[in-house]
Amino acid sequence: MRLASPAIDERAKARAALRVLAYFDVFDHPLTVAELARFTGQEEDEARDALAELLIAGTVRQHLGYWSLGDARKAALARIADEDRAQRRMPKALRMSALIARFPFVRAVFISGSLSKGRLDAEGDIDFFIITAPGRLWVARTMLVLFKKLFLLNSRRDFCVNYFIDTEHLTIEDRNRYTATEVVTLIPTYGNGTTEAFFARNAWAFVVIRMRYRRAAAGDRRPYASEALSRNAY
Repeated sequence: MRLASPAIDERAKARAALRVLAYFDVFDHPLTVAELARFTGQEEDEARDALAELLIAGTVRQHLGYWSLGDARKAALARIADEDRAQRRMPKALRMSALIARFPFVRAVFISGSLSKGRLDAEGDIDFFIITAPGRLWVARTMLVLFKKLFLLNSRRDFCVNYFIDTEHLTIEDRNRYTATEVVTLIPTYGNGTTEAFFARNAWAFVVIRMRYRRAAAGDRRPYASEALSRNAY
């Protein structure tokens, strides 16, 4: 059996890094070395070596530790500003999560959207992904939407309940890189057993993006979350 040469292996790692960077560039989201490693299934040293090869080739750019295919300086500064805003809004997101969790038939709550990636722009909403009891999805959704309209003046800013599933339909059927990224970046805030069941039923997402599903120690159940938020999320 022919074995791949080290040079071929290194080129394959560089191509994997390039594909991930290209995907996130669509969203103007530069990555750190640690994030690139997670999304390629590589070790950080391997991701760093891949970036070095791409940098020599003139394919990638770096600013303040953030890597991009385009204008890294602009993307990095935008991300830093968004991360600062996300950290300031995270306590509000956690309070709203606790409020949502008290509604009837709610079995799990996740922070989703851009905040789950550690970013929030100036006009950004706080998005929530909610799992309900079986057969009670529309009841729970109606109550939450009515609460938003009556008590929050229909504002989406801090209370955007935009995705619902129930415990009998935990598998996300639309399987592509976008939905996989959304799944693995969800931040669970309520519903221990249900959140674990959800991630187990959607293990395909971690395969799609080649992320290794490694549970963190000390009660941190998040498969992925921005390190910038890790001090505030729990």
